[in-house]
Amino acid sequence: MKRVIEIVWMYIRRIYKIIFVIVILCAVVSLNADLTKMVADSSQMITNAEESRVTLPISNGYSGAEYNIKNRSFTKFHPHLYARYSRNRKNKQLIAALTPVITFKKENIDLTHLNTSSCGYLTGTGIIEHVMSGSNFMLTQYGFCPFFKDGPFWVVLLVLESEEINNFALNVKTTKKSIQANIGKWASQDENKKWLYVIISHNKTIDERNHQDVVSFRNQWPDFQALLQEIKWWKTWHRQTIKPAIFERLKNKYYYQSLALIKMAQCREEGTPEGQIFSSLRPGSSWTYTLDQSYATEALISAGHFLEARQSLQFLLDNQGGRYKQLSLFDNNYGIGEDYILSVSKYYGNGNEISDSTENGPNIELAGFGLVLNNIGNYVKESDDYKFLEYYWDKIRYQIADVLIHSIDKTGLIRKESGPWRVHLPGKHFTYTSICAYRGLLSANWMATKMDDENFARECESAAQKIRKNLEQKLYLTDDNVLKGNLEGRIPEHYVDGSVVEAINYLSSPQDNISHAAINTINKYLQFNSNPPLYANLLNGNKRFEDNLFVNMRLAIGLKKLRKHQKAEKIMNKIIKRSEKYGLALPRYYIDHMPAGESPMIGKGAANIILYYNE
Repeated sequence: MKRVIEIVWMYIRRIYKIIFVIVILCAVVSLNADLTKMVADSSQMITNAEESRVTLPISNGYSGAEYNIKNRSFTKFHPHLYARYSRNRKNKQLIAALTPVITFKKENIDLTHLNTSSCGYLTGTGIIEHVMSGSNFMLTQYGFCPFFKDGPFWVVLLVLESEEINNFALNVKTTKKSIQANIGKWASQDENKKWLYVIISHNKTIDERNHQDVVSFRNQWPDFQALLQEIKWWKTWHRQTIKPAIFERLKNKYYYQSLALIKMAQCREEGTPEGQIFSSLRPGSSWTYTLDQSYATEALISAGHFLEARQSLQFLLDNQGGRYKQLSLFDNNYGIGEDYILSVSKYYGNGNEISDSTENGPNIELAGFGLVLNNIGNYVKESDDYKFLEYYWDKIRYQIADVLIHSIDKTGLIRKESGPWRVHLPGKHFTYTSICAYRGLLSANWMATKMDDENFARECESAAQKIRKNLEQKLYLTDDNVLKGNLEGRIPEHYVDGSVVEAINYLSSPQDNISHAAINTINKYLQFNSNPPLYANLLNGNKRFEDNLFVNMRLAIGLKKLRKHQKAEKIMNKIIKRSEKYGLALPRYYIDHMPAGESPMIGKGAANIILYYNE
């Protein structure tokens, strides 16, 4: 009888194993009727990624970490996404590194020598999957911060398969672990598989009872259930995603993964940090810039994720700027001069305004004011959330739109400021900033009309047309068919600027002289010898930046607006194809064909993938 029970139990375990495999496969496949797992060209991707030492971020809007592909380890665990909560409160690292340890017959195996079969995100999610193999085993490593759980949590799951499984041992080691990090590890084995389930949580207080957090987590989601639950969460979130009607399967990968990166970069902490969207996930910048957030917000609106768009706008409208209302430098007042609500540059985690400064003073960037007005107008139009407009109208009118109107100086353009490339004061009259102001004031005109504020609506329209007129009169060089990037420059090296591309996206019609001048300027001065051509951001000394991703993506969007679809597609396809080598994480720019600057870019990176396909 005992032997019969053993045989029955053996078959039950085998059936359970088959069912489990089917469940995992169904979960991944159902995540991707459109969302296929990112395995295309994966071996090429990892080869290049290892050479570049690329790291991929994980985040759930509370906590974050990085996955070092080359070292096979998760590094730089932080309980918050922002670099600093406030001037005096830095976000401290919780764990420096968590690395798998595998032994075979008690001998350590060097994981960096393993062959990679595939690596990257399960498409449309923040889940990293890295499949590796040795001479007699296969190792699959998953890592993510769970969105289905509020708070700073991390999950790492290691699955080891071998016909000699009993000769293997599986563990993880941590480096520089804070006492506030709670780690739970659970090992299991089934026939030729071993797996290790690691859960990490963070608590502000140092208390041994906090370890109960990881125990409760494991009891609720044992073994592979956390992975399945996270896949289910992303699948549910993407159900509300708007996507173009005609959409190739391959493009789904780029579209959904870009959306996932934006979601990962938005803070979910309750209170003043909630809603902000960081310009880049670690290892890039952990700061929120008004300008970058506006592009990310526009992408969320475009994709139908109105809750996240609303939270982004609430962060901007519920926190308070004003630090630079008065600013005396070089015997001049470079302050805003009006009560204003948006940061002129970036934010601490708590929502307080901050700007980078040198001996020449801080950055004063006004383009974000126009772009945020445009965000608000588009959000209200697309979501029909007119209560939002009513609630915030006074702030929108007096502390954003009025500020832009009063920033128009005697040139008829927006005053000197730091522009799109964050130059320090005294700055210049940047074309980009005036274009963004024009677009924002048109949105303010529409919103004022909806609020029955006809006098202010006329004021916004008049200010917008004044800017439009002076852009053409003072920045458009008719003889050369060139659109200058600033008013002050007298020679191309001083005025050529790729950000004039926004003349196409925010200012023009297909027959507009200015839009064609913008394209001509970029083609004439900023084009690199590549096929298809790609473009730099500036001519003056910065052409070593092989190509600036933001300028190129905005150009591709503009070309679609002008119905130059073939050229637009060539530019975007090259950008995306190259980014596949780095987990679809877009860097700020490339130097000598290698990614440089912050990565992955969000507002100036992933957001423009969404905006391009929805154009």
